[in-house]
Amino acid sequence: AAVHDHPTNIHLDAITDTRVKANAINKAMEDGIVDAEERKLYEATKPIRAAWRAKLDETTASIRSGNYSAEVLERFLVASRTEGEAVVQSMGALRDYQVSRGKQAYEEAQQYYQRGLWVFGLTTALGGIPATFLALTLLGRMRSGFSMAIDTAQEIAGNNLSRPVPHAGHDEIGTLLGQMETMRQNLHHIISQVRRGADAIAGAASEVATGTHNLSERTESQASSLQQTASATEELSGTVQHNADNASQANQLASAATGIAQRGGTV
Repeated sequence: AAVHDHPTNIHLDAITDTRVKANAINKAMEDGIVDAEERKLYEATKPIRAAWRAKLDETTASIRSGNYSAEVLERFLVASRTEGEAVVQSMGALRDYQVSRGKQAYEEAQQYYQRGLWVFGLTTALGGIPATFLALTLLGRMRSGFSMAIDTAQEIAGNNLSRPVPHAGHDEIGTLLGQMETMRQNLHHIISQVRRGADAIAGAASEVATGTHNLSERTESQASSLQQTASATEELSGTVQHNADNASQANQLASAATGIAQRGGTV
């Protein structure tokens, strides 16, 4: 203790911290054990580790109390050669078993890997060529189908509805082209109906224009007749007025004649 330039508790605290970490590691190891033999080896280490920790606790307690006697150190050295070595041996046995299991698992994985390579190679050899052929066939089908769909859309956009859309098969491409053909037929039918309706309207408008022209001619003829009737009526009115004037003069003459006759009768 005299040759230390720092408190010996630093080492004791390091031992305590190391024990906490060791407990966490042992807990993780215990939770991860699934093999029966590994569980047996791990359980065998527990009493051995407990004996070693008891000796270690005895020594650390003496050092904390300032007891650095030769007897304390001798007991610690003996415990290191016995209980401590037993811990190393038991944990070594567990480690060796885990290593052997890991090696076995690695060899099994290698075998699975080799078999997987063979299966992959055979699958590639047996299925690659048909898959490539099917992929190329599907690609060609899709390319031709979409090209036909684009051409049809361009024809419809250019007001050309007379070009039928060839469609075959029951896949998605065939269904798409079939729907486009149905759309083209419906548009063609609608436009044909609109065209026939426009032609009918144009014919009716022409007939209406002809009738209007005839009506205009008849109206003009009737207006001329009315003008002639007005002229004749005006002439008749003049004649009637002239007759009225003559009748008035005749009336005056008759009155004069009557007076003369009366005077003649008196005479």
